[in-house]
Amino acid sequence: MPDPQRIAVIGSTGCGGRAVASALRAAGHQVLGISRGESNDPAPDFISDRHDTERLRQKLAKFQPQAVVDQIAYSEDDVTSLIEALPASTRRYLFVSSAVVYGPGCDRAYRESDSAEPNGLFAEAKLAAENAALQWAGSGRESISLRLGGLYGPGHAPLTPFGRDPALPQHLNAQESLPIPTDDQSLLQPWFAADHGALIRDLISQPNLPALLNVAGDERFNWQTFMRTWSRACGAPAPHFAYCSEEEIKARAPATLQPYLNALLRPPVMDLDRLHRLALGNQPSTPLIDGSKQVFDWMEK
Repeated sequence: MPDPQRIAVIGSTGCGGRAVASALRAAGHQVLGISRGESNDPAPDFISDRHDTERLRQKLAKFQPQAVVDQIAYSEDDVTSLIEALPASTRRYLFVSSAVVYGPGCDRAYRESDSAEPNGLFAEAKLAAENAALQWAGSGRESISLRLGGLYGPGHAPLTPFGRDPALPQHLNAQESLPIPTDDQSLLQPWFAADHGALIRDLISQPNLPALLNVAGDERFNWQTFMRTWSRACGAPAPHFAYCSEEEIKARAPATLQPYLNALLRPPVMDLDRLHRLALGNQPSTPLIDGSKQVFDWMEK
């Protein structure tokens, strides 16, 4: 059993952050959960905007974290503002990035050695944040960037081509038509939050980690099979689909979703060989049918 550490989790009340904080605490680590206070279920240990550098610096100076897990950085400025607040005690930075930095899906799976060619503002900003986190490494400090597939779990409503839908069980049970792309060749790689927490728990104490790591579940789904699995999980009839062109989907999607549409419609597929060789966390990963049932249980509370 590795020695307990002091670990700060940025974004501790979101879907991934709550699972990370829970897994670390269960392993005996001392955790400081930090968020902006927009959610009280669970409540954070400390409420602060990451850009309030002085407030964050004072709290982290008292806590003296040995590691930080950053769940919610979306830009280079997000990362640099946190780095400015970190004390000298912090020697490991686990940055939660995204598969979208590779670019759109293609006819092969991306490896960590492949060049990142982000497509769209969200992907470009995420890569800039990732690079800022990686540049922090050196002089005894380590930065590890986790390029995640589609994170899901309690704390997030189910994902659809039009974003997260908290009313999905009602739509499915009413047998409403679900819009999906006509050319449905996307391959989604869902990653369950509890598996994410278990992986972070093990990575925290693992020596000699690679700077980049592809992270996703072992299953792959196109939108039809993905939505059918969610339907089965809530006991609804087989869903009806309304096939839409990418142009129709983009035209109907809300403005808040527009930066993420490229990733939803043509997600990159990642090679997971490096993850499997590390043999950390929950292996095999949680099947979507089991994880989605836990999401529905959370939604009913």
